[in-house]
Amino acid sequence: MENYNSIISFFKKYIGGIFLVLVGLFCSYYFIYSPVEAIKLGNTINYSFKGILIGPALFVVGIYILAFTKGGKFSIQELSDIEKRLFYFALILGFAIGFFALYFVKQTLENYGYDTSNL
Repeated sequence: MENYNSIISFFKKYIGGIFLVLVGLFCSYYFIYSPVEAIKLGNTINYSFKGILIGPALFVVGIYILAFTKGGKFSIQELSDIEKRLFYFALILGFAIGFFALYFVKQTLENYGYDTSNL
């Protein structure tokens, strides 16, 4: 029975990690790439501050889960000090990439004459 639970835990880890990576990629495409391409074509756009930030963060946390967790139920309280530092580093890195993407989208909007006062 122990072996069965470890197999299930292993698959949950990879399904969850792959899900976060795919959602992060989808959010990045939908909220970052698509508006930038629409800007270049001169179309009207809809953009979301939260969407621009969350896409890269979900992607990086998904990579963290795939590469550095053991599987099973994920709990921050059960992580060692090094694992906690690595988790928080991954989270901060994801949001830093998100802020860079936000800056990139804002600069692209300004270059094409859009009002960015609400961004």
